[in-house]
Amino acid sequence: MASIFKRNKRAKLATYWIQYADHEGNRRTVKGFTDKALTEQLAGKLESEARLRATGMIDSQLERYAEQKHAAITDHLTAFNESLTDNTAKHVRLTMTRVRRIVVGCGFGKLADITPESAQAFLRLLRQTAGIGSRTYNHYIQAMDAFCNWCVSTKRLLSNPLLGLERLNAELDVRHKRRALTAAEVGKLVASARTSGIRIQRFTGEQRARIYILSFMTGLRKNEVASLTPGSFQLDANPPTVTVEAAFSKHRRKDVLP
Repeated sequence: MASIFKRNKRAKLATYWIQYADHEGNRRTVKGFTDKALTEQLAGKLESEARLRATGMIDSQLERYAEQKHAAITDHLTAFNESLTDNTAKHVRLTMTRVRRIVVGCGFGKLADITPESAQAFLRLLRQTAGIGSRTYNHYIQAMDAFCNWCVSTKRLLSNPLLGLERLNAELDVRHKRRALTAAEVGKLVASARTSGIRIQRFTGEQRARIYILSFMTGLRKNEVASLTPGSFQLDANPPTVTVEAAFSKHRRKDVLP
C-alpha cells in the first residue's frame, strides 16, 4: 500500500512524497505535489502500474526502450564515443564529427527524432553547400548507421531507423583518381630519395628509400609502417615476413606479410 507524507510537516506549501513498492518489490520514494489529493492520485497510479508490470500486462522492457528513445541524444552520443575507444584516435574523431554534424544539422534532440528523410535531406544540402563528394556522403551515412546499430545492440532502439538509407554510387563521382605506381616509377622514386641530400620528417634519403621499397612490396599504409618495431620482422623465416598487429591494421586483424 502506498503512503504519502511531508518531510517538512510545519510548512503549509511543502511537497508531499510517495512511498510504494515497485513491480520487483523494491521500495521507491517519489516526489508528489503540494496538493494532497493530486499526490494521492499519483500514488494510486504508481501502484496500479506496478501491479500491471508484475503481472506482465505492461512490458517493462518496452517501457525502457521508450525511455531511452526520448532521452537526450547527447547522452547517447557520449556513451557511443566511449564505446569507440578500442579504435584509432583518427577513426573515433572522424566518426563522431560526422555523426554530430548530422545530429545538429537535422536538429535531432532525441533518438525518436531520427528519420531517414531528415538525414537524407541534410546530406543533400551538405553536398550543395559544402561540395562533399559521393564517397564522403556515404561515409557520413556509414558513421550514422554505426551509431544507430550501436543503439540497437545496447537496447536503446528496437531497430535501426536509417536501415536501407540509399548510398550514392561513388564510381560516378571520382574527385581524385588514384592508381598504383608502376615498377619504373617506384625505381625513379627510390633513386631520387637515395641521391637526396636533405632530411624530410627527420628521415635521410636512404631511410626514405627503404620505407618506399617496404611500402611498395608489402602494400602497407603509412600508419601501419609507423607501427612496426624490430620485433615485427622475422628475417630468418622462409620467406622473411613482417607482421602488423591488429590494432594498427586497416582490417583490424593481425597481418603477416612476406
